[in-house]
Amino acid sequence: MEIERAVPTKLVNIRTTSRNDIDLLAPWFKDGCCTPQNQPVRDVHTVLQYQQLMQQPDWEYQCMTIEDEGQIVGYLDYRYRKHLAEILGVYLDTHRRGQRLGLHLLRWIIADLRQRNCQKVFVTIDTKKGGAVDWYLALGFQYREKRNDTHEDTSTTSLYYDIPPLLYLSLPQKAYTLLQGENIYLHHAALALALTHSLQELPGVQAILGLGSLFRHFADSWSDLDLAVLGSGPDLAELWRGERNLAGIDVDLFVVDLASSPPDTWDASRLQACSESVLLFARDTSIVQCLQFAVSFDEKEQIRKIQEIVLKLGWIGFQPRVWYDLHKYGYLWSVPYDLWMRRGSTASAHVTIDTALDLTVQLLFLTNKQRIPDVKWRRFLVPHLSWLPPHFASLLDQVDTGQRTQDGFLSRATAVLTIVEGVVFYLEEIGRINGDLYQTYLRTAPDYS
Repeated sequence: MEIERAVPTKLVNIRTTSRNDIDLLAPWFKDGCCTPQNQPVRDVHTVLQYQQLMQQPDWEYQCMTIEDEGQIVGYLDYRYRKHLAEILGVYLDTHRRGQRLGLHLLRWIIADLRQRNCQKVFVTIDTKKGGAVDWYLALGFQYREKRNDTHEDTSTTSLYYDIPPLLYLSLPQKAYTLLQGENIYLHHAALALALTHSLQELPGVQAILGLGSLFRHFADSWSDLDLAVLGSGPDLAELWRGERNLAGIDVDLFVVDLASSPPDTWDASRLQACSESVLLFARDTSIVQCLQFAVSFDEKEQIRKIQEIVLKLGWIGFQPRVWYDLHKYGYLWSVPYDLWMRRGSTASAHVTIDTALDLTVQLLFLTNKQRIPDVKWRRFLVPHLSWLPPHFASLLDQVDTGQRTQDGFLSRATAVLTIVEGVVFYLEEIGRINGDLYQTYLRTAPDYS
Protein backbone atom coordinates (compact mmCIF):
# COMPACT_ATOMS: atom_id res chain seq x y z
CA MET A 1 0.00 0.00 0.00
CA GLU A 2 1.58 3.28 -1.11
CA ILE A 3 0.29 5.63 1.56
CA GLU A 4 3.22 7.92 0.73
CA ARG A 5 1.11 9.23 -2.14
CA ALA A 6 -1.27 10.78 0.39
CA VAL A 7 1.31 13.40 1.41
CA PRO A 8 3.21 16.08 -0.54
CA THR A 9 6.67 15.45 -1.90
CA LYS A 10 8.00 18.32 0.22
CA LEU A 11 6.79 20.85 2.77
CA VAL A 12 6.75 24.62 2.59
CA ASN A 13 7.11 27.26 5.27
CA ILE A 14 3.82 28.86 6.35
CA ARG A 15 4.02 32.06 8.38
CA THR A 16 1.89 35.05 9.30
CA THR A 17 1.68 37.58 6.47
CA SER A 18 3.46 40.88 7.06
CA ARG A 19 2.51 44.24 5.59
CA ASN A 20 5.50 44.02 3.26
CA ASP A 21 4.34 40.65 1.91
CA ILE A 22 1.15 42.11 0.51
CA ASP A 23 3.05 43.85 -2.30
CA LEU A 24 3.94 40.38 -3.62
CA LEU A 25 0.70 38.64 -2.70
CA ALA A 26 -1.74 41.22 -4.06
CA PRO A 27 -1.69 40.03 -7.70
CA TRP A 28 -2.60 36.51 -6.53
CA PHE A 29 -5.67 37.45 -4.49
CA LYS A 30 -7.94 37.64 -7.54
CA ASP A 31 -7.09 34.03 -8.48
CA GLY A 32 -6.85 32.79 -4.91
CA CYS A 33 -10.21 34.03 -3.63
CA CYS A 34 -12.64 31.13 -3.50
CA THR A 35 -15.64 33.23 -4.57
CA PRO A 36 -15.90 36.28 -6.83
CA GLN A 37 -15.71 39.55 -4.90
CA ASN A 38 -18.02 42.50 -5.46
CA GLN A 39 -14.92 44.64 -5.62
CA PRO A 40 -11.86 43.27 -7.50
CA VAL A 41 -9.00 42.36 -5.17
CA ARG A 42 -5.80 42.83 -7.12
CA ASP A 43 -3.58 45.53 -5.57
CA VAL A 44 -2.34 46.48 -2.12
CA HIS A 45 -5.12 48.98 -1.49
CA THR A 46 -7.95 46.62 -2.43
CA VAL A 47 -6.35 43.72 -0.52
CA LEU A 48 -6.22 45.81 2.66
CA GLN A 49 -9.85 46.85 2.15
CA TYR A 50 -10.84 43.21 1.62
CA GLN A 51 -8.97 42.05 4.74
CA GLN A 52 -10.64 44.73 6.83
CA LEU A 53 -14.04 43.66 5.51
CA MET A 54 -13.37 39.98 6.32
CA GLN A 55 -12.89 40.87 10.00
CA GLN A 56 -16.44 42.20 10.33
CA PRO A 57 -18.57 41.57 12.23
CA ASP A 58 -16.46 39.98 15.02
CA TRP A 59 -14.52 37.57 12.81
CA GLU A 60 -10.90 36.73 13.55
CA TYR A 61 -9.01 36.88 10.27
CA GLN A 62 -5.83 34.99 9.38
CA CYS A 63 -3.65 35.53 6.32
CA MET A 64 -0.63 33.26 5.95
CA THR A 65 2.26 33.57 3.52
CA ILE A 66 3.66 30.42 1.89
CA GLU A 67 7.41 30.28 1.33
CA ASP A 68 9.54 27.71 -0.44
CA GLU A 69 13.31 27.93 -0.03
CA GLY A 70 12.99 31.55 1.06
CA GLN A 71 10.80 32.60 -1.87
CA ILE A 72 7.16 33.62 -1.46
CA VAL A 73 5.04 31.22 -3.53
CA GLY A 74 1.47 31.70 -2.31
CA TYR A 75 -0.93 32.54 0.47
CA LEU A 76 -3.82 31.20 2.57
CA ASP A 77 -6.54 33.22 4.23
CA TYR A 78 -9.45 32.19 6.41
CA ARG A 79 -11.51 33.50 9.29
CA TYR A 80 -13.31 32.15 12.33
CA ARG A 81 -15.57 33.12 15.19
CA LYS A 82 -16.75 30.96 18.06
CA HIS A 83 -16.94 27.40 16.62
CA LEU A 84 -17.41 28.34 12.98
CA ALA A 85 -14.78 29.04 10.30
CA GLU A 86 -14.61 29.95 6.63
CA ILE A 87 -11.84 29.33 4.11
CA LEU A 88 -11.52 32.46 1.97
CA GLY A 89 -8.60 31.89 -0.36
CA VAL A 90 -5.81 29.49 -1.29
CA TYR A 91 -3.15 30.23 -3.88
CA LEU A 92 0.01 28.40 -4.82
CA ASP A 93 2.40 29.53 -7.56
CA THR A 94 1.97 27.45 -10.70
CA HIS A 95 5.57 26.23 -10.53
CA ARG A 96 4.91 24.65 -7.10
CA ARG A 97 1.80 22.76 -8.12
CA GLY A 98 1.72 19.07 -8.93
CA GLN A 99 3.55 18.15 -5.71
CA ARG A 100 0.40 17.23 -3.73
CA LEU A 101 0.76 20.46 -1.75
CA GLY A 102 -2.76 21.78 -2.30
CA LEU A 103 -4.57 19.25 -0.10
CA HIS A 104 -1.81 19.54 2.48
CA LEU A 105 -2.41 23.30 2.72
CA LEU A 106 -6.11 22.71 3.33
CA ARG A 107 -5.33 20.11 5.98
CA TRP A 108 -2.93 22.62 7.56
CA ILE A 109 -5.80 25.13 7.79
CA ILE A 110 -8.08 22.50 9.35
CA ALA A 111 -5.40 21.63 11.91
CA ASP A 112 -5.04 25.30 12.84
CA LEU A 113 -8.81 25.75 13.13
CA ARG A 114 -9.05 22.69 15.37
CA GLN A 115 -6.45 24.33 17.62
CA ARG A 116 -8.80 27.31 17.82
CA ASN A 117 -11.71 25.07 18.89
CA CYS A 118 -13.58 25.42 15.60
CA GLN A 119 -16.05 22.61 14.94
CA LYS A 120 -17.15 23.37 11.38
CA VAL A 121 -15.52 25.07 8.41
CA PHE A 122 -17.23 26.03 5.17
CA VAL A 123 -16.13 27.34 1.83
CA THR A 124 -18.10 28.91 -1.00
CA ILE A 125 -16.53 28.16 -4.36
CA ASP A 126 -16.88 29.83 -7.71
CA THR A 127 -17.65 26.82 -9.91
CA LYS A 128 -15.79 28.49 -12.78
CA LYS A 129 -12.60 27.47 -10.96
CA GLY A 130 -12.46 24.11 -12.67
CA GLY A 131 -11.85 21.19 -10.35
CA ALA A 132 -11.89 23.20 -7.11
CA VAL A 133 -15.07 21.50 -5.90
CA ASP A 134 -13.57 18.04 -6.49
CA TRP A 135 -10.47 19.19 -4.63
CA TYR A 136 -12.49 19.94 -1.49
CA LEU A 137 -14.65 16.85 -1.83
CA ALA A 138 -11.50 14.71 -1.92
CA LEU A 139 -10.60 16.12 1.46
CA GLY A 140 -13.97 15.14 2.93
CA PHE A 141 -16.02 18.31 2.48
CA GLN A 142 -19.73 17.83 1.83
CA TYR A 143 -22.27 19.88 -0.10
CA ARG A 144 -23.96 22.55 1.96
CA GLU A 145 -26.08 24.19 -0.71
CA LYS A 146 -26.03 25.17 -4.36
CA ARG A 147 -27.29 28.44 -5.79
CA ASN A 148 -27.15 30.37 -9.03
CA ASP A 149 -26.82 34.15 -9.06
CA THR A 150 -28.17 35.20 -12.46
CA HIS A 151 -27.56 38.88 -11.79
CA GLU A 152 -23.82 38.39 -11.58
CA ASP A 153 -23.80 35.53 -14.06
CA THR A 154 -21.91 33.38 -11.58
CA SER A 155 -22.53 30.03 -9.98
CA THR A 156 -21.28 29.14 -6.54
CA THR A 157 -21.21 25.94 -4.53
CA SER A 158 -21.07 25.90 -0.75
CA LEU A 159 -19.32 23.04 1.04
CA TYR A 160 -18.69 22.28 4.69
CA TYR A 161 -16.42 20.07 6.76
CA ASP A 162 -17.09 18.94 10.33
CA ILE A 163 -13.87 19.19 12.33
CA PRO A 164 -13.87 16.32 14.83
CA PRO A 165 -12.38 17.19 18.24
CA LEU A 166 -9.25 15.34 19.28
CA LEU A 167 -9.85 12.56 21.78
CA TYR A 168 -6.98 12.32 24.27
CA LEU A 169 -6.39 9.07 26.12
CA SER A 170 -4.98 11.17 28.99
CA LEU A 171 -4.86 14.89 29.66
CA PRO A 172 -1.83 16.69 28.15
CA GLN A 173 0.68 18.26 30.51
CA LYS A 174 0.43 22.05 30.66
CA ALA A 175 4.23 22.15 30.58
CA TYR A 176 4.20 21.31 26.87
CA THR A 177 2.82 24.79 26.17
CA LEU A 178 6.13 26.19 27.50
CA LEU A 179 8.22 24.60 24.75
CA GLN A 180 10.02 27.21 22.69
CA GLY A 181 11.59 27.50 19.24
CA GLU A 182 10.14 26.65 15.87
CA ASN A 183 6.87 24.76 15.99
CA ILE A 184 5.82 22.81 12.91
CA TYR A 185 3.08 20.91 14.73
CA LEU A 186 0.46 21.98 12.18
CA HIS A 187 2.50 20.29 9.42
CA HIS A 188 2.61 17.12 11.54
CA ALA A 189 -1.14 17.32 12.13
CA ALA A 190 -1.83 17.83 8.41
CA LEU A 191 0.38 14.87 7.44
CA ALA A 192 -1.28 12.72 10.10
CA LEU A 193 -4.71 13.61 8.73
CA ALA A 194 -3.65 12.52 5.24
CA LEU A 195 -2.01 9.29 6.38
CA THR A 196 -4.96 8.42 8.62
CA HIS A 197 -7.35 8.89 5.70
CA SER A 198 -5.37 6.28 3.73
CA LEU A 199 -4.66 3.86 6.56
CA GLN A 200 -8.27 3.62 7.72
CA GLU A 201 -9.21 2.24 4.29
CA LEU A 202 -7.59 -1.04 5.31
CA PRO A 203 -10.39 -3.18 6.84
CA GLY A 204 -8.00 -4.74 9.34
CA VAL A 205 -7.10 -1.40 10.93
CA GLN A 206 -9.11 -0.90 14.11
CA ALA A 207 -7.56 2.29 15.49
CA ILE A 208 -4.87 4.86 14.72
CA LEU A 209 -3.15 6.82 17.48
CA GLY A 210 -1.08 9.96 17.09
CA LEU A 211 1.79 9.90 19.57
CA GLY A 212 4.53 12.33 20.59
CA SER A 213 4.26 15.62 18.72
CA LEU A 214 0.56 15.14 17.96
CA PHE A 215 -0.18 14.79 21.68
CA ARG A 216 2.11 17.63 22.76
CA HIS A 217 1.05 20.02 19.98
CA PHE A 218 4.72 20.75 19.46
CA ALA A 219 7.19 19.63 16.82
CA ASP A 220 10.44 20.99 15.48
CA SER A 221 12.89 19.81 12.85
CA TRP A 222 14.16 17.07 15.18
CA SER A 223 10.70 15.64 15.88
CA ASP A 224 9.36 12.44 14.37
CA LEU A 225 5.73 12.01 13.40
CA ASP A 226 4.74 8.94 15.41
CA LEU A 227 1.66 6.91 14.49
CA ALA A 228 0.47 3.68 16.10
CA VAL A 229 -1.69 1.50 13.85
CA LEU A 230 -3.71 -1.09 15.78
CA GLY A 231 -5.58 -3.94 14.18
CA SER A 232 -5.39 -7.55 13.05
CA GLY A 233 -5.32 -9.67 9.93
CA PRO A 234 -3.25 -9.71 6.74
CA ASP A 235 -3.85 -6.00 6.01
CA LEU A 236 -1.23 -5.09 8.60
CA ALA A 237 1.42 -6.93 6.60
CA GLU A 238 1.13 -4.26 3.90
CA LEU A 239 2.42 -1.57 6.25
CA TRP A 240 6.03 -0.71 6.88
CA ARG A 241 7.50 -0.75 10.39
CA GLY A 242 9.79 1.90 11.80
CA GLU A 243 10.87 5.19 10.25
CA ARG A 244 10.38 6.40 6.72
CA ASN A 245 11.01 9.95 5.50
CA LEU A 246 7.92 11.52 3.97
CA ALA A 247 7.89 15.15 2.81
CA GLY A 248 11.09 15.71 4.77
CA ILE A 249 9.57 14.43 8.05
CA ASP A 250 10.57 11.12 9.64
CA VAL A 251 7.32 9.18 10.01
CA ASP A 252 7.63 6.37 12.56
CA LEU A 253 4.94 3.71 12.18
CA PHE A 254 4.22 1.37 15.10
CA VAL A 255 2.08 -1.52 13.89
CA VAL A 256 0.42 -3.51 16.68
CA ASP A 257 -1.38 -6.78 15.96
CA LEU A 258 -4.17 -6.88 18.54
CA ALA A 259 -4.68 -10.61 17.98
CA SER A 260 -1.22 -11.48 19.27
CA SER A 261 -0.69 -8.41 21.45
CA PRO A 262 -3.94 -7.20 23.05
CA PRO A 263 -3.77 -4.06 25.24
CA ASP A 264 -3.95 -6.02 28.52
CA THR A 265 -0.57 -7.60 27.67
CA TRP A 266 1.28 -4.35 26.88
CA ASP A 267 4.36 -3.45 28.90
CA ALA A 268 4.80 -0.18 30.78
CA SER A 269 6.69 1.47 27.91
CA ARG A 270 3.93 0.86 25.37
CA LEU A 271 1.21 1.83 27.84
CA GLN A 272 3.01 5.09 28.57
CA ALA A 273 3.44 5.87 24.87
CA CYS A 274 -0.22 5.17 24.13
CA SER A 275 -1.44 7.10 27.17
CA GLU A 276 0.22 10.19 25.64
CA SER A 277 -1.69 9.96 22.39
CA VAL A 278 -4.65 11.31 20.48
CA LEU A 279 -7.15 9.05 18.79
CA LEU A 280 -7.09 9.80 15.06
CA PHE A 281 -9.38 6.97 14.00
CA ALA A 282 -11.43 4.22 15.63
CA ARG A 283 -13.45 1.58 13.79
CA ASP A 284 -16.01 1.46 16.62
CA THR A 285 -16.50 2.55 20.22
CA SER A 286 -15.42 -0.81 21.67
CA ILE A 287 -11.78 -0.26 20.67
CA VAL A 288 -11.90 3.21 22.25
CA GLN A 289 -13.17 1.80 25.54
CA CYS A 290 -10.56 -0.95 25.41
CA LEU A 291 -7.73 1.55 24.94
CA GLN A 292 -9.01 3.90 27.64
CA PHE A 293 -9.20 1.03 30.10
CA ALA A 294 -5.72 -0.25 29.16
CA VAL A 295 -3.93 3.08 29.66
CA SER A 296 -5.82 4.02 32.83
CA PHE A 297 -3.61 4.16 35.89
CA ASP A 298 -5.35 2.67 38.89
CA GLU A 299 -4.34 2.89 42.54
CA LYS A 300 -3.23 -0.74 42.75
CA GLU A 301 -0.70 -0.27 39.93
CA GLN A 302 0.40 3.07 41.37
CA ILE A 303 1.17 1.54 44.80
CA ARG A 304 3.01 -1.44 43.31
CA LYS A 305 5.30 0.78 41.23
CA ILE A 306 5.89 3.20 44.10
CA GLN A 307 6.97 0.43 46.42
CA GLU A 308 9.19 -1.09 43.74
CA ILE A 309 11.05 2.21 43.23
CA VAL A 310 11.44 2.76 46.97
CA LEU A 311 13.18 -0.64 47.10
CA LYS A 312 15.41 0.25 44.15
CA LEU A 313 16.44 3.46 45.92
CA GLY A 314 17.33 1.39 48.98
CA TRP A 315 19.47 -0.97 46.92
CA ILE A 316 21.76 1.96 46.09
CA GLY A 317 21.61 3.47 49.59
CA PHE A 318 19.17 6.33 48.97
CA GLN A 319 16.43 5.39 51.40
CA PRO A 320 15.49 7.95 54.11
CA ARG A 321 18.48 8.38 56.38
CA VAL A 322 16.47 7.39 59.51
CA TRP A 323 15.83 3.97 57.92
CA TYR A 324 19.51 3.10 57.54
CA ASP A 325 20.41 -0.27 59.11
CA LEU A 326 16.81 -0.79 60.32
CA HIS A 327 14.23 -3.46 59.49
CA LYS A 328 11.26 -1.55 58.11
CA TYR A 329 8.46 -2.60 55.80
CA GLY A 330 9.87 -6.12 55.72
CA TYR A 331 13.33 -5.10 54.51
CA LEU A 332 16.74 -4.35 56.02
CA TRP A 333 17.93 -0.99 54.63
CA SER A 334 21.62 -1.75 55.00
CA VAL A 335 23.33 -0.03 52.03
CA PRO A 336 24.98 3.35 52.84
CA TYR A 337 24.50 6.20 50.38
CA ASP A 338 28.27 6.78 50.27
CA LEU A 339 29.11 3.15 49.47
CA TRP A 340 31.13 4.02 46.36
CA MET A 341 33.05 6.73 48.16
CA ARG A 342 34.05 4.09 50.72
CA ARG A 343 35.08 1.83 47.87
CA GLY A 344 37.26 4.59 46.46
CA SER A 345 35.41 5.45 43.24
CA THR A 346 34.25 9.07 43.13
CA ALA A 347 32.96 8.65 39.57
CA SER A 348 30.75 5.69 40.55
CA ALA A 349 29.53 7.61 43.59
CA HIS A 350 28.27 10.48 41.42
CA VAL A 351 26.71 8.08 38.91
CA THR A 352 24.80 6.58 41.85
CA ILE A 353 23.53 10.07 42.76
CA ASP A 354 22.31 10.54 39.19
CA THR A 355 20.57 7.17 39.29
CA ALA A 356 18.94 7.99 42.62
CA LEU A 357 17.73 11.33 41.31
CA ASP A 358 16.14 9.75 38.24
CA LEU A 359 14.41 7.13 40.40
CA THR A 360 13.14 9.89 42.66
CA VAL A 361 11.81 11.85 39.68
CA GLN A 362 9.99 8.70 38.56
CA LEU A 363 8.60 8.40 42.08
CA LEU A 364 7.27 11.94 41.85
CA PHE A 365 5.25 11.16 38.72
CA LEU A 366 3.78 8.10 40.44
CA THR A 367 3.02 10.18 43.53
CA ASN A 368 1.04 12.52 41.29
CA LYS A 369 -0.90 9.54 39.86
CA GLN A 370 0.83 9.72 36.50
CA ARG A 371 2.65 7.15 34.43
CA ILE A 372 6.40 7.64 34.21
CA PRO A 373 7.23 9.54 31.00
CA ASP A 374 10.08 8.69 28.66
CA VAL A 375 13.49 9.54 30.09
CA LYS A 376 14.09 12.45 27.71
CA TRP A 377 10.97 14.26 29.01
CA ARG A 378 11.16 13.58 32.76
CA ARG A 379 13.34 16.49 33.84
CA PHE A 380 11.40 18.92 31.66
CA LEU A 381 8.03 17.87 33.07
CA VAL A 382 8.80 17.20 36.72
CA PRO A 383 8.96 20.86 37.94
CA HIS A 384 5.37 21.32 36.75
CA LEU A 385 3.79 18.48 38.73
CA SER A 386 0.99 19.52 41.05
CA TRP A 387 2.67 18.09 44.18
CA LEU A 388 6.38 18.48 44.89
CA PRO A 389 8.29 18.21 48.18
CA PRO A 390 9.34 21.42 49.95
CA HIS A 391 12.23 23.35 48.36
CA PHE A 392 12.31 20.96 45.41
CA ALA A 393 13.59 23.54 42.90
CA SER A 394 16.52 24.68 45.06
CA LEU A 395 17.45 21.10 45.99
CA LEU A 396 17.39 20.09 42.33
CA ASP A 397 19.63 23.04 41.50
CA GLN A 398 22.01 21.92 44.26
CA VAL A 399 22.30 18.50 42.63
CA ASP A 400 22.74 19.94 39.13
CA THR A 401 25.35 22.56 40.02
CA GLY A 402 27.31 20.53 42.55
CA GLN A 403 30.88 19.62 41.66
CA ARG A 404 31.42 16.01 40.60
CA THR A 405 34.41 15.70 42.89
CA GLN A 406 35.14 14.07 46.22
CA ASP A 407 34.37 17.35 48.00
CA GLY A 408 31.18 17.92 45.98
CA PHE A 409 29.75 14.48 46.71
CA LEU A 410 28.23 15.29 50.09
CA SER A 411 26.38 18.37 48.83
CA ARG A 412 24.83 16.54 45.89
CA ALA A 413 23.99 13.40 47.86
CA THR A 414 22.43 15.38 50.72
CA ALA A 415 20.16 17.23 48.28
CA VAL A 416 18.93 13.98 46.73
CA LEU A 417 18.40 12.37 50.13
CA THR A 418 16.36 15.38 51.26
CA ILE A 419 14.13 15.09 48.18
CA VAL A 420 13.77 11.32 48.74
CA GLU A 421 12.75 11.87 52.35
CA GLY A 422 10.19 14.52 51.41
CA VAL A 423 8.55 12.20 48.90
CA VAL A 424 8.71 9.00 50.96
CA PHE A 425 7.38 10.57 54.15
CA TYR A 426 4.49 12.07 52.19
CA LEU A 427 3.73 8.68 50.62
CA GLU A 428 3.69 7.15 54.10
CA GLU A 429 1.19 9.78 55.22
CA ILE A 430 -1.22 9.03 52.37
CA GLY A 431 -0.88 5.27 52.75
CA ARG A 432 0.98 4.47 49.54
CA ILE A 433 3.85 2.74 51.38
CA ASN A 434 2.78 -0.06 53.70
CA GLY A 435 3.09 -3.76 54.37
CA ASP A 436 6.04 -5.96 53.45
CA LEU A 437 7.59 -4.21 50.46
CA TYR A 438 10.05 -6.95 49.68
CA GLN A 439 7.60 -9.86 49.71
CA THR A 440 5.20 -7.85 47.57
CA TYR A 441 8.00 -7.22 45.10
CA LEU A 442 8.89 -10.93 44.99
CA ARG A 443 5.29 -11.79 44.16
CA THR A 444 4.90 -9.23 41.37
CA ALA A 445 8.32 -8.60 39.82
CA PRO A 446 8.87 -10.36 36.46
CA ASP A 447 12.35 -11.50 37.50
CA TYR A 448 10.91 -13.56 40.35
CA SER A 449 7.59 -14.69 38.92
